Amino acid sequence: MQFRLLYTLFKDSISSTHLCRKRDNLKFYAIRILNKERLQIRSPHDHIQLQMEICQEIRELRSSFLSPFIWIHEDGLEIHSIAEFYPNGSLQDLLDRDTSLSESHALRIACEIVEALDTLHTAGIIHRDLAPCNIMFDTSGHAVITGFGQACRPDSEASFPLPDTGLYCAPELILGWAHDFSVDCWSFGLLIYMMLFGSHPYVADNDNDNAAILQTKVLYCPLMIPQTVSVSWAAQDLLVKCLERNAALRLDIKQIRAHTYFCTV
Repeated sequence: MQFRLLYTLFKDSISSTHLCRKRDNLKFYAIRILNKERLQIRSPHDHIQLQMEICQEIRELRSSFLSPFIWIHEDGLEIHSIAEFYPNGSLQDLLDRDTSLSESHALRIACEIVEALDTLHTAGIIHRDLAPCNIMFDTSGHAVITGFGQACRPDSEASFPLPDTGLYCAPELILGWAHDFSVDCWSFGLLIYMMLFGSHPYVADNDNDNAAILQTKVLYCPLMIPQTVSVSWAAQDLLVKCLERNAALRLDIKQIRAHTYFCTV
């Protein structure tokens, strides 16, 4: 193996992510090791081929806010995906430490995520796994979207598995319906909510871990805007329009970019 595993950064039900060091140049990377049997897709090879094509397209976009996998390859029953390592951590790390952010701090991060999503959607790519653990920060503190293991094009979305980070998925993803770019706009709304209020809008930290129950809450619980935190009308309006359960009525990325929330930028 070209990489020496150092320690585990993150684990979920189908994969683990580790800090590793490349043996020839001693550079640090993050490696995601995915179990093919747990992936539950008919053709892992086709899945890998699609991810390689998408990551190559993303690299050609040359966006500083997007960081696709560098290498993807099969190793027996595992799929290894190598990505840049970001020592400044993720949005999840930031929220774990600070709970919530000021509106100005959240706005700065939101601007960079919107810029990245606009670039991605214009290129015809859906991320599908826009969770806090997939928003990293580079050495200058800028947001970078990573975690493209579930990315697809609109014409291929039905052929590949849903993300393990299901609490950040749009309702149509949870229900197994056909979906498009708007699933990323739902997840963007969740990220904004968590940055401003420090919690998931539908699921409490002490809720039962039963996936079916938690997903039911995402599908049916009403959106509540806490009154304990002072948040602008524009931010609240954006949240309501991004967290619209009817995908046909949800804001798309161009409409999000043009929203009043970003008028001061």
